[in-house]
Amino acid sequence: MKLKLLIADDEITSAKRIERKIDLGSYDIAEVKYAEDGRFALEMCESWQPDILISDIVMPRLNGIDLATALREKNEHLQIIFISGYSDKKYLKNAIRLNAINYVEKPIDMEELAGAIKEAKENIENITRSKEELKHLESDRYYRMREQIARSISSTHYSDETFALVADDFDAYKAPYRSCVALTVSFLRRTDGQTVSLDKAKALMENTADSLQLSACTAIRGETLVCALFSKFPGDYMSRYCEALLVEFTKEHCHFYMGVGRAVTSLEKLHASYLEAESAASMAFYHEPDFISYYHISNKIYDLSEKDPAAIIREVYSVSKDQMIFNIRTITSSIMQHEATPVLQVKDFYFRMVSELLTLSKKDGVTIWPEYQAEIDLLNYVMSSSFLIHILNFLIDGIKSFYNYIEGDYYGNSTVDKIVRYIRTNYADPDLSTESLVQCLNLSSTYISHLFKDVTGQNLKNFITDYRMKKAKELLADSSLSLGEIAVAVGYRNGNYFSSKFKEQFGIAPSEYKERNANG
Repeated sequence: MKLKLLIADDEITSAKRIERKIDLGSYDIAEVKYAEDGRFALEMCESWQPDILISDIVMPRLNGIDLATALREKNEHLQIIFISGYSDKKYLKNAIRLNAINYVEKPIDMEELAGAIKEAKENIENITRSKEELKHLESDRYYRMREQIARSISSTHYSDETFALVADDFDAYKAPYRSCVALTVSFLRRTDGQTVSLDKAKALMENTADSLQLSACTAIRGETLVCALFSKFPGDYMSRYCEALLVEFTKEHCHFYMGVGRAVTSLEKLHASYLEAESAASMAFYHEPDFISYYHISNKIYDLSEKDPAAIIREVYSVSKDQMIFNIRTITSSIMQHEATPVLQVKDFYFRMVSELLTLSKKDGVTIWPEYQAEIDLLNYVMSSSFLIHILNFLIDGIKSFYNYIEGDYYGNSTVDKIVRYIRTNYADPDLSTESLVQCLNLSSTYISHLFKDVTGQNLKNFITDYRMKKAKELLADSSLSLGEIAVAVGYRNGNYFSSKFKEQFGIAPSEYKERNANG
């Protein structure tokens, strides 16, 4: 801290003697000025404000008491030290009234004066520290109010009366603004598989606003960030802010979608802007990640009642894979152009398609989504999806898997094809055998064995073993799985028996095969 000292004394030699005798630098005094009378000192301080005043009492034109009184009006924390050549105490009352640090009589005792200067420095440090603490408390209060603004406009129990109390308090603190707007930001899982820290994203949004000379009031609501953005400048500040956020989120490997309401000119209208931001965010469902959706009125609703989702999927038996995928993409493209279509209706439509595909795959013994083998799993996936494009890709992956099975390496005999599908679906079942096929097909074991051998040229038991060994080789490529886990995964309860069958099939132990694969 660098302090400024004014010495007012009509005896200039006495004033300069103070600077010679006392090491003012040791008290952080970096600048010293002199005045030969009170009037000159007062004029000097019109452009220069001292932290400490050492003033003689009796001076021409304006005495020290009146000088100190005038300067104190400009600086309530001015540190005052009086010096006087008079031994009477008639000035003491005025010195006390001005809260002077000391009243040093002439001839000046330099040690006494140095002690007064030291006290003045310590007082200034305490005042500065108190100001910083108060500033911090005010800043913390303002921060909490900013968060309360965002929470209030997004509250499910919002009311104009309740918000007015928050707004009035906030108005007393914030800088003037011309425009404000509400927005919401929701995040997807990061590209590295980690979840996004909402606290970090919140700070990033606020810092980005500061860098653009905007003010962001943000709050975390569940998995969404709500923001009220204030600008004191005209122009398209919202798009500049969103573009800057896009850059910052990309640096953090964040994927998001954002809804932006319309700009308003008063706090009272911010709740309406927030509702628009929510509506705009729902429209992001029809686009892709990292999409910024600005609110606009849309009346385009797709009539889903005209199509039967189950009937669309059942066409897998009558059209080619490419045609089927083309049909699904065409429907999806049309829906995406109708942003006002209720999202829940669209999700229900696609759930009924994936559900029908799951039903058909189970009927044919086909596994198309290994992680989603129950309707409730599919329902959870579809309903939790943030984008239609993700649901579309999920459905198309299932369609491709289904066609890969029904167009796979089969033999043109419906019974044999059913046997192959059953084996491919149930190879991990250690009880898979001709007997389990008998129960599934309601045919005799002799008939099944002879038919399979006649059509495929392979013994049924050997076919099961060959398929299990093929899947074992695929799993051995994953070094995270133990040999025991792989054995169970391909239908063997005994790891040693699995190893002997593998070596018999390929002439190498599975452990050696795994090691070779790991070494490239």
